[in-house]
Amino acid sequence: MICRYFIYMSLFLTLTACGLSPSTIPEEHFYRLGDTVKIKPAAIKFEYLQLADVKASGIYNERAILYRDSDKPLEIHRYHYHFWMQSPAKLVQSYMQQYLQQSGVTKNIATGSVSRSSAGVIQTEIIRFERLVAKQQAEVDVRLRIGFAGASRIYTAQVKADSTDMYATIEAFNQALSQIMLRFQEELSRANKS
Repeated sequence: MICRYFIYMSLFLTLTACGLSPSTIPEEHFYRLGDTVKIKPAAIKFEYLQLADVKASGIYNERAILYRDSDKPLEIHRYHYHFWMQSPAKLVQSYMQQYLQQSGVTKNIATGSVSRSSAGVIQTEIIRFERLVAKQQAEVDVRLRIGFAGASRIYTAQVKADSTDMYATIEAFNQALSQIMLRFQEELSRANKS
């Protein structure tokens, strides 16, 4: 009888301890890119441009934010509780469209599948879209292949975040895309002059 009492009591205490555990489930965080920054007014304007769907392959199609550790730079990881609001391809496409319109490069920009000749179509592919984590700092590594008028080029930007906080990293992604778009805008101007 006493043995049963101890078995029931230990079972009760075990179940009670599990229910009162101080551990909590981590909260999921979702991020979007902010509004375009550092917009340079366009010197040359296009009457019409088309922004084809941005392409991404493999894990770049997923919404989890990706990172690399500086000690193992060839290994890519994904965060379990930090996600993009949409896939990076959709975020980059929206950012590019907003930038091209606000800079005045064109007011008439269509997005989606290519419907006109390739002369006025901008084609983009994400090559890298990652957070780089070092001991006490973080930075972002963004690489896009952007094609226009029969030529394509890889645009890269690495921007240090102001802190190791994820929000600061998202701001660094914004700055990296802004740098890439400034350089692409200069290329567009040169292409339109020739």
